[in-house]
Amino acid sequence: MRRKFVAEPNRDDPREVVLAFARAYTLWENRVRRTRDGLDDRDLQKQLDEIIRNFCTHKKRAYVDGCYSYQTPPAYKQVIERNIVNVETVSRSRVHVDTNQLQWHAYRFVVIKKSDGWRIDGVKWRSSDDGQWENTLIGS
Repeated sequence: MRRKFVAEPNRDDPREVVLAFARAYTLWENRVRRTRDGLDDRDLQKQLDEIIRNFCTHKKRAYVDGCYSYQTPPAYKQVIERNIVNVETVSRSRVHVDTNQLQWHAYRFVVIKKSDGWRIDGVKWRSSDDGQWENTLIGS
C-alpha cells in the first residue's frame, strides 16, 4: 500500500488548514529542488496534485492544474503560526487568514467552508501594509 504524502488536516479550523497546506507545499518544493529530475519526476507531480486535492477547493485551476513549478526559497516557508496576523470571518462560510512574511510581503488565504470542512479557495498577496490585496496563483 502506498503511503499518503499529505497528512489529513484538521478541517474544523481554517488556520490549521492553511498551516498544514504551507508545511506540505514547502516540503514538496524542497523535494523538487533536491531531486535530479525535478519537475519531470512523475511522483513529485502526483504529490503536488495530492496537496491541491487535499487542501484546496475542488475546481479547475487553469494555471495550477498540470502546470508544475516551484520556488527557492519555498513560497510558503514563512507561513507559520507566529506569522499569522489576522483571521477574519467574512461570513459563515468564508474566512481570510492573513500572514506577514516580511515587512514588505503578505499573503491572504481565502478559505471556504465546504461539506467536508475548510478548504483554501484562493491566495492573494500584497507588498506592504497599505497595499491592495491582489490575486495570485497557488504556489506563487
